[in-house]
Amino acid sequence: QGVKDYTSKWNVAISGSDDALCNTENATRNIAIGYNSLRQLKTGTRNVAVGTFSMANLIHGDRNVAIGSDSLWFANHAEDCTAIGKNCMGSMNLALVYKKCVAVGNNTLANVKNDCTNVIAIGYRAMAGTEEVGDSVALGNEAGNYAKTQCVAIGQRAGYYQKGDQNTCIGAETYRLYVDGSRQTIIGANAKPSQYDASLSANNIKTM
Repeated sequence: QGVKDYTSKWNVAISGSDDALCNTENATRNIAIGYNSLRQLKTGTRNVAVGTFSMANLIHGDRNVAIGSDSLWFANHAEDCTAIGKNCMGSMNLALVYKKCVAVGNNTLANVKNDCTNVIAIGYRAMAGTEEVGDSVALGNEAGNYAKTQCVAIGQRAGYYQKGDQNTCIGAETYRLYVDGSRQTIIGANAKPSQYDASLSANNIKTM
């Protein structure tokens, strides 16, 4: 590997050319497999990148795992994150910081514009549309697409259109139309608030 500084040690880089893990200055115990994987890493430890362009722009990071082409591609800084799937955590905002996040599925958590902390998104395109999210969980294909802060979405497309904070959606296809209300609890397949209104009041519970 083409490291710049011999204070880097115990790293493994496997690629078709000298492009993976090639700019380290003080990095240890990192593994990069694939074209341009961990290419920009300067300082960091215990990162694993597998796939073309996986963590390609990470400059500073510790204890991250990215498996899949373009996974965690653009982030300059990440800590304690796991991204598995094509373009997973692939937001194009170089300045954002990922911390303590888990994303599994192609294009999952791929459009975030602001720093992202304590988020779990599992399923194809789970949380794929949200630009700002934190302390939230989405389980299911396309679940929690626009989730924000302290939201839970469980089930296929659960909470797909909910845009408020502190909402809980459990069941396939819950919250079918755009609603900005916060602190809502919606339970049951195809369940929805009793009214579709951007000013929906808080602390409501709806079940099917």
